[in-house]
Amino acid sequence: YTFAALLCTENMLQTLSPELAAYEARMTQSSAAAAVAASKCIVYTANKSAVATIIGFKMTALSVVGLLHKPPATSIALSAFLPTLAIPGGGCRRVLLVLDKVNKPDNMGALFRSALAFGASGVLLGPGCCDPLVRKCIRSSMGAVFKLPYAHVKSWPAELNQLRAEGFRLWALHLEGSVMLSAALADRRATDGTAGEAQSIAVMVGAEYEGVGDEAAACADERVRIRMSGAMDATLDSVNVNVAASVVLDRLFNP
Repeated sequence: YTFAALLCTENMLQTLSPELAAYEARMTQSSAAAAVAASKCIVYTANKSAVATIIGFKMTALSVVGLLHKPPATSIALSAFLPTLAIPGGGCRRVLLVLDKVNKPDNMGALFRSALAFGASGVLLGPGCCDPLVRKCIRSSMGAVFKLPYAHVKSWPAELNQLRAEGFRLWALHLEGSVMLSAALADRRATDGTAGEAQSIAVMVGAEYEGVGDEAAACADERVRIRMSGAMDATLDSVNVNVAASVVLDRLFNP
């Protein structure tokens, strides 16, 4: 990503000046002429009130907004994407978060933020998912969308079977025909101990209300659910998709 323009207060510009200078130096050293041309960043300054009016949000302590050039969308095969995923610091296995029709930007951003926090190696986006780079998603992710590798699935749900063939065990968070998370984790610990290494796991979640679709769920090695309080009744059978995903990712990262 390269900057096109920056809007901030005078005080914030002084704070950002070293970073902007370093950014310009990196772009100037680039061998690609297009990158050098795109490195020219126009900086606008205004008071906090004016900045808030322009961007449509009440200003936070950051008092800055940037407009960036988005690189062309690139298509990457799953077989090429998966080998790039590394085990994060503190983790014991590769964990991939798979999203099925997650179309709300606030949920998408929150899922990226939780995935980054709880040791996911990357995110796989199925059809019907919203763009992780829309403004609301970026804000709710606190920038996690720029730090966590992700790829779009081209063939759904066929590539879920390819995911399994590449060594990932696929869990679908689902209420029907599912096992408790604690049982699934116990089974993984036993299998990992026998194999001598922790197997990679893909955790699949779906959109609010609909959940993981039937076709995708049919591809899963296991359907998993989390244990909830007895206070939850028939009208409250689940939690927000980000909460559910966070519980599972945390248990995998902090067994």
